[in-house]
Amino acid sequence: TGGRVMLVTLPRVAGYLFNPVSFYYCYDARGNLAATLAEVTNTFREVKPYVLTAHDERGAFHLRMPKHFYVSPFSDVDVAFDFTLRPLGDRLSVQIDDYTGAARTLTSTVAGARQPLTDATLARFTLKYPLLTLRVITLIHWHALRLWLKRVPW
Repeated sequence: TGGRVMLVTLPRVAGYLFNPVSFYYCYDARGNLAATLAEVTNTFREVKPYVLTAHDERGAFHLRMPKHFYVSPFSDVDVAFDFTLRPLGDRLSVQIDDYTGAARTLTSTVAGARQPLTDATLARFTLKYPLLTLRVITLIHWHALRLWLKRVPW
C-alpha cells in the first residue's frame, strides 16, 4: 500500500502492441524495491507472470522457474527460465537464461542507460527506432522462418 510500480516495456506503435517481456519494479511506501515481476508474452498473446521476491546481497532479484509455457518452436517447453533483474538506477540490467537441467542453453539480456522521458527524447527515439514494436514481431517471425528453412529441429 502506498508504493510505486515502474514498468519497463515496449510502446504501442501505429496502434500495434507486442511485448515479448515486460518488467515491473514494485516499491514499498518507503521507496524500497520489494519485488519485481517479469511478464512474458508469446506470439499467440498468451501471458505468464513470473514474480521475483528473493534478492541477493547486491539487491538483484533472482528466480529460476520451469517455463511450462510455449514461447518458441525452437525452444522446449520443459526448460527453466532463470531471471536476474537488478534494481533500477542509472542503468537497466536484466538477464534471462534458459536452462535444460544444469546446462544453460540460451542467454538473453536487456541493458541500457536511463534517459529522461521528455518530448525531445521520445521524438529522438521514435526517429532512431521507427516502428520498434512492429520490427520486433517481424524479426521474431523472420528468424523463425530462417531456422525452419535451415531445417533446424524443433
